[in-house]
Amino acid sequence: MIEQYIGIEDRADVLFTILNESVEKNNLSIITKVAMKALQSPVEDSLELVEKFYDKIDHINNPSIRLTLYKVMIEYSRAHGIMPYLAKGMLQSYLIGVMYYKFSVHAYNLCLFKDSVDMGINALNETITETRMRANTIFAICNSYYERDDFSKLRSTYESGKGILFFKEFLTSEEQFLENYEQTKEYLEKYKEFSLPEVEDNVKGILRMEINF
Repeated sequence: MIEQYIGIEDRADVLFTILNESVEKNNLSIITKVAMKALQSPVEDSLELVEKFYDKIDHINNPSIRLTLYKVMIEYSRAHGIMPYLAKGMLQSYLIGVMYYKFSVHAYNLCLFKDSVDMGINALNETITETRMRANTIFAICNSYYERDDFSKLRSTYESGKGILFFKEFLTSEEQFLENYEQTKEYLEKYKEFSLPEVEDNVKGILRMEINF
């Protein structure tokens, strides 16, 4: 219903109201469509629209929604040559990526391994390019996947369940060894690509844990 309505609505104020309602419902797909349509309103100046849009994002607390809206703003500003807001959008997107990185490492240090994985993947999805930051994010994810499991318990679980066709469904949510183990190896391989002084020792540490398992 909303998608059909925004297809025929051109008034920016109405579209911004719909955007507010969509933000409350946390539907990123609808939020993106409404935001794009609001910025394309033919009844207001492009620069004024982007200014209003940027101010509106600043009052949203959810970082995932803010990031989604900044991406819309970046795309629109780039297409219309609105360079100040292109720069502002890119800066804010970068800062959110850094926030995810810091939360990932901090969560790992607090032994909140699921949170570390979730935040780390969010950081990588935001294309963090600073070498050490990206390496540390990948290493935190790698370690978190490893630490989430009691491997001695998982070995017995695996041995008793490996003949079952739907083995993944056989495991409890806290015992999905195969998935976590494979993801640990996947991120370890990514981490090994960095030519940083600490990488070699960190990789050896993970490999020693793997041998002990």
